[in-house]
Amino acid sequence: MLVLVRELPLDSQVRPILFVLVGIGAAIGGPVAGQSRDFPYRDAIVTGLERLILTGLPADNGHDDGEWLQRAVTYAIERGDRQIEQLAIRAAAPLLTRVTRPVSASEAVATDAPAFLEITSNEVLQLRTRVPYVAYIEAALDDGRFEDLDPQAFGEMRTIPLARLGPSALRPGPHHVRLRARLVFGDQANPLFEEPRDLMPVAYAIYDPAAAGPPDARAFTFAPAAVAARDLDLLLPEQPVARWLHETIAARGSAQDSSIMWTSRFCAERTQEHRTPQYSGGICTVALFDAGLLGQIWFRTGHLDIAASDATWTLYERPVVEAVIFSTGHVATRLSAVGSLLDQARYGTEATLPLSAPDIVVRPGAARVPPKAVVTLHNSGDVVIQNVLLQVALVDGRSGGRIQTFLIDVPALGSESVSLDMDMREPYGLVAAHVMLVGHGLTTDVMVEPQPMGLCAFQVVNPAAAPRGFPIPDTDGNLTGCLRR
Repeated sequence: MLVLVRELPLDSQVRPILFVLVGIGAAIGGPVAGQSRDFPYRDAIVTGLERLILTGLPADNGHDDGEWLQRAVTYAIERGDRQIEQLAIRAAAPLLTRVTRPVSASEAVATDAPAFLEITSNEVLQLRTRVPYVAYIEAALDDGRFEDLDPQAFGEMRTIPLARLGPSALRPGPHHVRLRARLVFGDQANPLFEEPRDLMPVAYAIYDPAAAGPPDARAFTFAPAAVAARDLDLLLPEQPVARWLHETIAARGSAQDSSIMWTSRFCAERTQEHRTPQYSGGICTVALFDAGLLGQIWFRTGHLDIAASDATWTLYERPVVEAVIFSTGHVATRLSAVGSLLDQARYGTEATLPLSAPDIVVRPGAARVPPKAVVTLHNSGDVVIQNVLLQVALVDGRSGGRIQTFLIDVPALGSESVSLDMDMREPYGLVAAHVMLVGHGLTTDVMVEPQPMGLCAFQVVNPAAAPRGFPIPDTDGNLTGCLRR
């Protein structure tokens, strides 16, 4: 069960206990582990930068591929690799495009309004030489000609009304948009260089709220409201989902606030990390309501495949319940859980996070094979816990070390592990792991630390060789409260 609070910037999300391990020698941002003089990872860096330009992935440099790419690019530039530096300048802030909702109305009404085209220049890489650009963007609607959409500044995000795409942009039906840009780097009066770039296409669908009703695009948004609740959960009655949900909320003293807003979203917005670009994929309806606390029910209603020149829309015969989520942190996968979760929240029953403190196992090495640190998280609940940020610090005696960050999902009633090579020069050291949850999309927009010091652990490597008192929890890394494995 997820405990929800307000989102914090990523920089502040990754500065808990592990970032203050300097007292026992943790070093941040060192060379990529395993590098040699012949620079064996250069091709991987080039591939990663080209992928970043094309797709906007990785979305940030705080973990996994993004963390590795940042460290590898920094290393290559420090070695004087000018080709890598030039490619990194081009890739540092990729241009991302999306439509804020896959399906929306042609004009503002009480339950819906036209979506927007969103263009983001997200600065992913931090470089020693920061070269901003201005992107001159053009869009072509439904095989039409390209039209200017005004310049886009480096590192900024803006929303553009769909009407800007042309007079037929809000015509009911499906639409496909091709996008391209000319990026001018450096001083616009005397630029360093410029390049053309094809951006990822987007697609959206419009319905006329004044029309009689389906069959049209609104089925992707409003179909779950009319489906019999029993068709989605055998424990529920035959009445339509919208009526059942209204009565369930009203029966708990919230009749005045039991209205429901139905909105269209990509399903991945519930599960993907914040800022991850979304193009094709599952389409969901989100039923938003206020029952004295905020609630969301996600229904998968279809699928959208976007290609370079067209898009394919698929409407499912029957919606599928993806998740029930409350702002108290109570979550479930069954629609019939709405009433009991409301009761729990009403009577002050706190949501609990069924996530274990990290288990840490150090596996011995062999000839030319370094030992490995294996860190495992266990989930005793029946709901997957997504976007778990796991920070692992490997400390080599008192002389140095490194921190590596992973973003993982821990399956329901299961576990997930990560492993790291331990290239130790000293005969003793420390492995420490700390857990956080990172927000994403409509679901949370949060970062949370349930039991702030309860989801961290450490293990001393070869304690017999360590000096007396190693580590010192009160002064070396603020490890007080962490489990010693």
